[in-house]
Amino acid sequence: MKSLALILIIFLISSCTDEITIYRGDGTQINIFLVKDGQLDYYNPEETDLESLELEGSPWLKHSEIEFYDWSAHTFYLKNEKTKGNHGQYFVLKADKKPLFIGFFYSMIMSYIPSCPTILTDGFFYPKDLISLNPYGYRQNEDLTPLNSDFRKNIENSGLLREGISVELISLKRKNSSTLTYSYKVTNLDSEKIYILDPKMMGASRFHYYTNGIYLNKGDKRYYADDFETTSSDKISSNWYFRLSPGKSITRTVELNGYTSLPTGTVKASFRFPGAS
Repeated sequence: MKSLALILIIFLISSCTDEITIYRGDGTQINIFLVKDGQLDYYNPEETDLESLELEGSPWLKHSEIEFYDWSAHTFYLKNEKTKGNHGQYFVLKADKKPLFIGFFYSMIMSYIPSCPTILTDGFFYPKDLISLNPYGYRQNEDLTPLNSDFRKNIENSGLLREGISVELISLKRKNSSTLTYSYKVTNLDSEKIYILDPKMMGASRFHYYTNGIYLNKGDKRYYADDFETTSSDKISSNWYFRLSPGKSITRTVELNGYTSLPTGTVKASFRFPGAS
């Protein structure tokens, strides 16, 4: 059989470097404010003039509550636990007095997925001391690239920026019509050691409990594993983590079955690298 050829993968940050940058900041303050009700078009919030919105007087999330912002996962790490907002509420993130973007408190029970950054209100996805700006319309919408650039500049200026990791899918091999083998590389772009889940230590079936593996596109058809072996666990073992030093990379190769009629030839592929909540 002809091997699959990987032609496109963009995940998190694609560049890798041994030089680690520490962002000292210039005192810029990052705060999140709740929007007072009744001011927004529910389906097109991104078209709103942010300067004209009436916000609550005190921030819902204060700069002083934030330990750092992980750019690779678009996640705020907080100094203490915090209760999320009510689903359906809107918020505005500000750098000092400048509003950067509007966002939405989202629940998985909602049928509408907004085209703006979201904070999940469902408590079982993230610990209470993490606030993630989820990918619905945020990392996948090219129209938000200028927003991303402005946001990054202000996060750098705030001194809260941490680069996190980059993950690159580097090879795919078709073993048979239902099974492929894939390899990926993880690089620590940060200034401190980062612990990452390691399929070599936890086994492929546990690793695939936390990620669905590789999604493929060939033409208009999408391929994904829908009947593969997983091993669930109520707790994460410390033995399943690899401690990755700043500027260093590791490569892992994993086998995944459960596909239906995998194609041959050239495909597009994507991979979501897992953490553990």
